[in-house]
Amino acid sequence: TGLLSLIRNWRPDVIDLHEEPWSLAAGETLALRRAFAPDARILAYSAQNIHKVYPPVFAQIQESVIRAAAAFYVCSGGVLEVIAGRGFGGRIDVVPLGLDPEAFEYRRHAGSIGARGLTAGFVGRVAREKGVLTLVRAAALAGPRVRVVFVGPGPDVARARALARKLDVEDRVEFTGGIPHERVAARMRDFDVLVVPS
Repeated sequence: TGLLSLIRNWRPDVIDLHEEPWSLAAGETLALRRAFAPDARILAYSAQNIHKVYPPVFAQIQESVIRAAAAFYVCSGGVLEVIAGRGFGGRIDVVPLGLDPEAFEYRRHAGSIGARGLTAGFVGRVAREKGVLTLVRAAALAGPRVRVVFVGPGPDVARARALARKLDVEDRVEFTGGIPHERVAARMRDFDVLVVPS
C-alpha cells in the first residue's frame, strides 16, 4: 500500500527501480506506473551477473522492465553483459558498489597465517542460496587450521549449525548473528579471507 499511495498521489516523472528486473516488486512497480504515472521514465538497477532462465511469470516481468526502462545502472561489467544480452539497447552505466576505503583497509595480522591458522569470513544473510552450506562443507575439507566466521542473521543459521555439528567442525565455525553496520568493517579486518560463496 505504501508504493501504491506514493505512485498514485505523487505521480513521479522518474521511477528508480532498485529491484531485480525479474522480481515481483518490479512487476508491481510497472503495474502501478501503468495505472497512475504512465509517462514516468524508468531507471532500472540489476546486480544479476549470471545468465539465468526464469519461470514464465518472472521472465515476462523481466522482459517488461527491459522494454520499459529508459536506462540501467548496474554494479559490474558482468551485469552489463547480462542486461545487454537480454536485449536492452539503451544506456547502461556501471556504478560499482561503494565502500569507504579507510574503514575497510586491510591490515595484515602480526605473524604468519601458517603459524596461527586462517580465518575465513562471510558477511551477509545466512541463507542457503548465499552458499553458506557450501562454506560449512569447505571448512570441513580445509582441515583443523581453518576457522569460518559467519556475520549476519538469516533463515538458515540453524541448518548451517546442524551441518557443522554433523561434519564435526562446530568448534571451528562461528555464527555471530547480525551486528551494527558501523562495526562490520572492524569485524572484517579480523578475517584473513572474505568469502562470497554465492
